[in-house]
Amino acid sequence: MTAAPAPTHRRAAARLPVEERRAEVVEAAIKAFAVGGYAGTSTEEIARLAGVSQPYLFRLFGSKQALFLATVGVEVFR
Repeated sequence: MTAAPAPTHRRAAARLPVEERRAEVVEAAIKAFAVGGYAGTSTEEIARLAGVSQPYLFRLFGSKQALFLATVGVEVFR
């Protein structure tokens, strides 16, 4: 008898409320900006660290500048 093959699909990650996801992205951005500064940090890198896509990062914040301002606690109204 042979063992059943392992499932090929992964369990989907739990969906977080948008404010929790924003907080996770800000935490990742704080770490990335601390190492590379504003100019030396890409939004692609921040998205990867936060575990989200780059387009979703822009959907949450609108721009790299707005994300940076969120890391220092400045509220940006769009």
